Amino acid sequence: MISPRSWFLIVLVAGLGLAIGAASQSADGVVARVNGKPISETDMRLAEVEIMTQLVGLPAERRRQAILDYLIDSQLFADAAERAKLDREPRFEARRHYHLRRALRDAYFDERLRDTLGPEEVRRAYEEQIAALKPLTEYRLRQILLGSEAEARDVRLKLVSGSDFAAVARQASRDPGSAQAGGDLGYLVPAQLDPDLAKAVAALPVGQTSAPVKTRFGWHLVRVEDRRTRPPPTWDEARELVRLELLSQRTREAVSGLRGDASIVYTNPEDAIGK
Repeated sequence: MISPRSWFLIVLVAGLGLAIGAASQSADGVVARVNGKPISETDMRLAEVEIMTQLVGLPAERRRQAILDYLIDSQLFADAAERAKLDREPRFEARRHYHLRRALRDAYFDERLRDTLGPEEVRRAYEEQIAALKPLTEYRLRQILLGSEAEARDVRLKLVSGSDFAAVARQASRDPGSAQAGGDLGYLVPAQLDPDLAKAVAALPVGQTSAPVKTRFGWHLVRVEDRRTRPPPTWDEARELVRLELLSQRTREAVSGLRGDASIVYTNPEDAIGK
């Protein structure tokens, strides 16, 4: 189970800090003014992070206008709040303090964690991981899923007598996900299979059909179409994931160090359970 602190790290690494850091890399041009107050390109990038989930599904050409509309509306609400003197109420000070804390957190993340992770370090970590990978065999499989052992034995007899596996799978298989593809499951590694099915596949020569194998889904007839060593992920495929892993590790270490140096007193003892 992912702990609350782990969720915090995931959000910090994958969202706020990364996008906020990117915002500071471009010229801060003014894109609009509302009641004389500027809206900048940095505002646009920060807002994009904030409303990211609301932008999903919008055409690319509509996203920028949606972000700008959001910022204009925000400024109008802010002006209305000032006119109503809401910024002088105690609740506003608590809100301001909370967002200041977040802004400082993100600034520390950008300057002390994200920006210190260079491409050479990411490349070195990728090469170390690739060197440590053990060869992994994967199998291209076809299967026919049946309801009983007797039915599976009857169908297997047809197959060993020369019937086309794909045609029989389309006709007889109870697996809706693969039946219409002639039972084709694509390339899979043993860890993706039921243990009994993986054992049968590992012992099966290419081009042959297994004896009936029982799993919780029913009775399987499996054919190995191909066997190969899975190629390792390329640099282009893996570098973003490696970078995020390193950044997550660096963030965990930073949090651990900061907590170790801090005085943290829980007012409510129940909040300290498990700490």
